[in-house]
Amino acid sequence: MDLSKAKTLLIIAFLSLNIFLGYKLWIAPRSLSPSSVLTQAQLEQTEALLKEHGFDLKTALPRQIPRLALLNVSRLVQDDAYWVSAFLGAQEVWSQRQEDRTVYTTGQETLTIFANGHVFYTNNLPGIDEANTRVLAERYLRDWKLWQNNMKLDLAVPWGQHGFRYRFVETYQGFPLFFSAIEVYLTDGRPREVHIYQVQPHGFSDKETAVISAQKAVQTFIKEAAAVSSKSIIDISLGYYSLSYDAERWESAPVWRIATQDGGESYINAFTGEVEKTTF
Repeated sequence: MDLSKAKTLLIIAFLSLNIFLGYKLWIAPRSLSPSSVLTQAQLEQTEALLKEHGFDLKTALPRQIPRLALLNVSRLVQDDAYWVSAFLGAQEVWSQRQEDRTVYTTGQETLTIFANGHVFYTNNLPGIDEANTRVLAERYLRDWKLWQNNMKLDLAVPWGQHGFRYRFVETYQGFPLFFSAIEVYLTDGRPREVHIYQVQPHGFSDKETAVISAQKAVQTFIKEAAAVSSKSIIDISLGYYSLSYDAERWESAPVWRIATQDGGESYINAFTGEVEKTTF
């Protein structure tokens, strides 16, 4: 091989490598920038603590203790016509304006759009011969044109005697936004209820701070665990959570979310260690 051809091949290989690495950086989740990790002894101590209080840990305990920043978000605003078209289509619709909401109904279906951005859909349509699966829930989301590529299934828990509740959350740079979600309640093959609240992420703030460890989050959870009915923990993960605010833009803090098999959840602020919300 002559020298000029060898140089050309090396240049092509170098450019290809740079393109590949740039692509990986573009699609990869935000780096966790770990400041430290839990030791094996700390993992075992945490698992023993849960067992001591009667909890069955059915998921891996996260080891990383990363540095994270606040996430800037705003409420995702859609006009009423968007939601009416998605859920009720071209049917004849009656509407009623109430204090903090507008209710649209077709007789068998009801769509309620709240001023704070929450959207509820319910129906009493006849059941169909379909299993109440995740695939069916996703199909409904696609039919309503609500499915997004950055969504993922977060929880699937029993609902009622034969139904299931599927919650799909938005993700941002690899992190689940637990408060930006669509919940589909399926029974008899029908989406009997749909609850929606979504935000628009606008990037992280500049300042990064080390979060508390999953071990410390579990210790806080144990203190609040008196009201927990299910003793099976199915998920411990790091993401973002916020209450809904009447503001154009606000900051969301990272949280440790601990979820039990019956759908109960505890959101623990990953900066302060305080409980943000529980649904037990």
